[in-house]
Amino acid sequence: MNYPSSFSIISDEISQELPEVTRFVRSFNLSGFELRSMFGRAFRDLTRADVAEVGAAVRGEGWRIHGCASPVFKCAIDDQAAIQEHLELFKRSLETAKALDCDLIRVFTFLRRPSAPDEATLDQIAGHLQKLIDLAAGSGVRVGVENESSCIIATGGEVLQLVPKLPGAGWGVIWDPCNVLYIPGASFPPTTPFPQLFPSVIHIHIKDAVRRDLPGKQLCAESVPVGVG
Repeated sequence: MNYPSSFSIISDEISQELPEVTRFVRSFNLSGFELRSMFGRAFRDLTRADVAEVGAAVRGEGWRIHGCASPVFKCAIDDQAAIQEHLELFKRSLETAKALDCDLIRVFTFLRRPSAPDEATLDQIAGHLQKLIDLAAGSGVRVGVENESSCIIATGGEVLQLVPKLPGAGWGVIWDPCNVLYIPGASFPPTTPFPQLFPSVIHIHIKDAVRRDLPGKQLCAESVPVGVG
């Protein structure tokens, strides 16, 4: 089967071993992969030698790295020391992306709070994200902001609230509707906002889960094969 050239997989969902990842990508005629952890090291801990090895393998096959899956801004929004650390992490991620000829770095929107984000929080998130966009300006690398159940911007509605706060270029939404299933009280189905989100979406994650509401417990979801959840 030949998938569209933009269809990909995330590296560590196959293996931590590069030969296993390349064997899988080759066997399914894919055009490359999205890089997260590799060699038993998290993305943030990959060495220059690690990156060079991945780059050599990908270029040797004529593939591309479709995204660098960083953990940037998976931290508390009021932790200034952590934010500074994540800014430095983004700079290293940018070096990695450029070394791999990758045009997308995934980032997040800080650890989720019990209450819905207000205007001040949205402005604060946008201000920090703008710093990343400015750091990447002129590099050819886009900042991809993912909706994540553990982060402040998680549902489609929350993404739609954030988008007008970042009117410039250099960024876009990484839309993962399955992540919405893990949010207590989130509207269903999670794909409903997609037509409104579509102009801002630059990358999509496809996975599936079954949503389960259990009496006396927070909503949870169980991963299942794509198409049966």
